Amino acid sequence: MNAFNNYHNDLNFTYELENDKKIPFLDLLLIRRDNKIITDLYSKPVSSERLLHFNSLHSLTQKIAIIKNVKYKILNLSHESFHEKNFRDQAALLIKNGYPSNLIYKIFYSSISAGDSRSSSDVDQTTHYCKLVYIPGCSQQLARIMSNLSNKVVFYYNKTVGKLFSRLKDGNPLMRHSNLVYKIDCSDCAGSYIGQTKQYIGSRLKQHERDCKNRSEATALSQHAKINDHSFDFNNVKILNKEKNWFKRTFKEMVFIKRIKDSVNTRTDIGSLSSVYFNLINKPDEGAKCSETLPLNKLYTTVPCD
Repeated sequence: MNAFNNYHNDLNFTYELENDKKIPFLDLLLIRRDNKIITDLYSKPVSSERLLHFNSLHSLTQKIAIIKNVKYKILNLSHESFHEKNFRDQAALLIKNGYPSNLIYKIFYSSISAGDSRSSSDVDQTTHYCKLVYIPGCSQQLARIMSNLSNKVVFYYNKTVGKLFSRLKDGNPLMRHSNLVYKIDCSDCAGSYIGQTKQYIGSRLKQHERDCKNRSEATALSQHAKINDHSFDFNNVKILNKEKNWFKRTFKEMVFIKRIKDSVNTRTDIGSLSSVYFNLINKPDEGAKCSETLPLNKLYTTVPCD
């Protein structure tokens, strides 16, 4: 150990000795018994003992999956002599996090064995998965409608821990933002242009300015400027939404174009947007100012999982 630690001042290796023939390793407790190593579940003394609470806004299938994962963890990672103890301890932990005891024991003591799982050959290769923001009531009905189709639905919760806490790092300057949907107002009328870009917004604005200067018709923005002899307020560009996924970003761009009444974008810019979304797009916040707070996450639904 000293040989490693003396190699560099920043290196500081430590080691731990077994106590009573036991030593923790990750989430397991390694135990020497009869010249063999057996394992038991282990949690640190400082563990918060918190899981996804049963009353949280997640689908029931996700909560059932948590109980099943706990069951398989007990069966696969701990020695059989510890199973009954671990089932009692983990059941108490789940109950502490709001899970109904009858649901816990029904899953824990079902006849499914630890190794019972479908092989890859049993999975239908034609099945396509889509992800949706979980909305109580609505999501369950949609899942039932799609249950007999080749497309299967999985749900996720949009309010993550990362969105609850402020960012500690300094933000990038506006012109250094990328992967976004943006809005540029016309200086001579009530019109505005909606676009999306993967590159820095500063670079994209220079391209728009160059198109207007050269009287090009590369975009609906430059077409409007050329035909009406108008200019756009490039100094006050508005970021409407940020999205790294190209498919979702393009979808959001079409939603904003459809939603903003005075958009100068052409009809072809929303040609790929299905009419089934029109009522959903026009219903909430009608006439409100565009901002990053628009509830688009409830609209881009049938998108493929990353």
